[in-house]
Amino acid sequence: MRFLCVGIKDFRNLKTDVIETDFDQVVLHGRNGQGKTSFLEALYTLCYGASFRTENPKDMVCHGKEGFQLWSLIQDSAGFQRKIQLSVVGSKRSLSIDSRPVYDRKDLIFLLPCIIFSYDDIMIIRGEPDQRRDFFDRMLLTLDMEYLDDLRVYKKTLKQRNALLKQEKPDMDLFVVYDMKLAQSGSRLMKSRAAAIETFSKGFSELYGTIADDKRKIEIVYRPSWNCLDEDEIRSVLESSLQRDLYLSTTTTGIHRDRIIINDQDGLFINTASTGQMRLASLCLRSAQAQYFKTKTGLDPVMLLDDVLLELDSGKRALFLDKLNLKGQAFYTFLPEEKYFSGKKEGRCYYEVEDGSLKRMENGSQV
Repeated sequence: MRFLCVGIKDFRNLKTDVIETDFDQVVLHGRNGQGKTSFLEALYTLCYGASFRTENPKDMVCHGKEGFQLWSLIQDSAGFQRKIQLSVVGSKRSLSIDSRPVYDRKDLIFLLPCIIFSYDDIMIIRGEPDQRRDFFDRMLLTLDMEYLDDLRVYKKTLKQRNALLKQEKPDMDLFVVYDMKLAQSGSRLMKSRAAAIETFSKGFSELYGTIADDKRKIEIVYRPSWNCLDEDEIRSVLESSLQRDLYLSTTTTGIHRDRIIINDQDGLFINTASTGQMRLASLCLRSAQAQYFKTKTGLDPVMLLDDVLLELDSGKRALFLDKLNLKGQAFYTFLPEEKYFSGKKEGRCYYEVEDGSLKRMENGSQV
């Protein structure tokens, strides 16, 4: 699976262009603010129909323009060429695959999965619980369409139930309906989360232990809000918490309250970990995500690595890249002074990024 070429028009600060990308490794280097991350964002948006940087598509439109267009020729897992097109004009979004309109993003996200390594990934480690839930939800929905469907049902039902809780005189019979839907979808989501986190934690812990030199033994622990998986028992929990929910005008139990905790042998990892250790842990999270995806599907996702190797010393960097074991297509962004790759290598392409333009470099040793 890979990007063969990418077309861009009025996206962020990138110049209108068609970029050749049919290489195993694409290296982008340039100063900050020149468009390296924006190019990776364009790739990610073509994979999932949404950005990893913003929830508002208007934020991705070039200043002074009404909308943007992205398109790409890709090679799918079966080796066939496909064309993805995405345009946003005002509040209207148009998405197509091979010129056929796509009305649901789930028809896109299984076509060319990618994993983004971002500088902001450290917030998965030290941020709020919803950031860790979101990490695992995004990971699982790229693997399981049923998980995506259940998550959509749960979120829609939760929104309806919370709206009902805010009413002055709510229809109490509706709570029975909403609680049944929450129990059905929530039970399945809990089972998937629990199984995934148990397996994922082992790979994550092994990666961190191999690369780090601090001898910490870290693990990921899943603590669900509901201490039961049976749908009848879940409905009973929701029913027993109804008066509290009415008082607080929000649903106080459910998978949206699950906690996913990263511990070491002394307790919470973030309580004693340095920024460098948390940064390394965030890299290991993404690496474990790639390994988990490969284990479940047999496929190598496209990897997007955005200035994430900057803070690793040469030894840890070499170990990290070795354990990442890239077999699929990968895109890297580097600052001009960084020299992680030197010389030419078959299947590797270099671009210099300056003022939104990507210029192909024939001599890789310049990086």
